[in-house]
Amino acid sequence: MRSMSVRGLLSLVAVLLVFPEFANAASIRRDIDDYVLFAIEKLNYKRGTIRGGDVGVNQVDPNPNDNTSQLSFGGKVIMPDDGSHVVSDSVRIDERADVWEVFANFNHGPFEVPRSGSPAPIAFTAPIIDDVKKAIRFPSVFDDDPLNAITVSKNTTQTLAPGSYGKVQVQNGAKLILGKGTYNLTQLVTGRNYEIVWTCETILKVAENVQFGVGGTQGGCAALIQVAGDTVAMGKGSTFEGIVHAPDAKCGLGHGNELVGRFVCNTITTDFNTNVTAPVPEPSAILLGAVGALMAGGYVARFKRRDV
Repeated sequence: MRSMSVRGLLSLVAVLLVFPEFANAASIRRDIDDYVLFAIEKLNYKRGTIRGGDVGVNQVDPNPNDNTSQLSFGGKVIMPDDGSHVVSDSVRIDERADVWEVFANFNHGPFEVPRSGSPAPIAFTAPIIDDVKKAIRFPSVFDDDPLNAITVSKNTTQTLAPGSYGKVQVQNGAKLILGKGTYNLTQLVTGRNYEIVWTCETILKVAENVQFGVGGTQGGCAALIQVAGDTVAMGKGSTFEGIVHAPDAKCGLGHGNELVGRFVCNTITTDFNTNVTAPVPEPSAILLGAVGALMAGGYVARFKRRDV
């Protein structure tokens, strides 16, 4: 038997990276970047569509037999991506939910066979990730300036340079423009029908809490938002694009919202009809994936020729 060349081995690795369905389907993924929603303690998603990644709750259930679940999916929660995972030590998933695969050690309630065909939840070893803050590179220091508060007045537009600020308040109908760089804030609070524009290279480090009001628009690209406080709240009927790392916070993702991003929080809850989609990778990541696919295609073609 001829040993595989280094190039062939790299091509095989590319197959598994670009086409993960070829990997072992009975194993959970332990890279936090594979999760579009990741809660440390509890996740309750009422209704909506989740695309582009897995959903998980990290910690071991301290009371697995008390009939409460760390992860709950209500009716009509849809995860349309084949190969996606729901992962939690204990789960309660409404029979109307549509998911590909469920990994759980305790199932509370009826179990509807997922699209993968598994007849029961697949057991796994919790926690998913040993040190969540380390995995997301969460900062230990937040250099905000509580005395330097900023208010964007009603129906006005303001551009803010990177730097250290106190409470930043965006009033009703106002627009805040943020650029490339790091913004150290004490709080970020908005009114209604506002707009915040940022870039892919914007970093918001918020020492306390974030409260987005009703009917707002946040985004332009998936900025990184690191929150050290205990609350991230999104108002009804909003759109959002960003990566939220708030490992000590309760993240309320609201009602009727369209969210493009990834969320790592202590707890995650939604009301009805909120949809979450993982952000599109940066062009460099897309290029890397395309190169991997080409390499994989070459490997598969050579393998088939040898088989003839």
